[in-house]
Amino acid sequence: MFKFTRAYAVFLALWIAPVSAMAQGLDDARIAEVSQQVQQFMSDLQERNASLPDTVTALRESRERVEQADETVTQMIADLTEMTDRMDVESDFRQEIVNFDGTLLDLIAQLEVSGDEVLEAAVPGMRARYDRLREIDQRRANAVIEARTIIRDLEENRDRIKLLLQIGEIDRALEAMDSTVSGFEDVIAQANELASAAVEVSVTP
Repeated sequence: MFKFTRAYAVFLALWIAPVSAMAQGLDDARIAEVSQQVQQFMSDLQERNASLPDTVTALRESRERVEQADETVTQMIADLTEMTDRMDVESDFRQEIVNFDGTLLDLIAQLEVSGDEVLEAAVPGMRARYDRLREIDQRRANAVIEARTIIRDLEENRDRIKLLLQIGEIDRALEAMDSTVSGFEDVIAQANELASAAVEVSVTP
């Protein structure tokens, strides 16, 4: 059975004395400063730790977009072609323009033969609306022609567009990586300052 001897008591006294002296001898201002540094360090460390999973997810998604750039360009051209088809001369949209064309002409004809001065006075305004409708249809036709030309250009340069898309994703990923590593370096620098502060602590004589 262990016995608490006088020699053991002397040993404990000698071991505890320096620790007690250090605790009592620390400068209060320095203690407060280091304590604040610890709190700030923990806050920054937790914040950066919490953001790392989202950063990894974003990088993974960016890499996938780089790898899928060809599919992206193909889909882009397909979507533009689909919209152009829906604006072309045989589309439902164009058909509604044609329908409004007939409706406006009929309404103008009715107003002209109404025999009512107020209704007849509305004819110039209705003709202006009809002219606007024709102008809209002409713009639609011109845009369709331009779109067909652009689609051909996109098809011919799909590899270049793919490369530009990939470069953009890679640059964004590199910026995210750079920022993340810089943040880690900041955390390490703060940790080093705390370690140095602990080493500098001394017992007041």
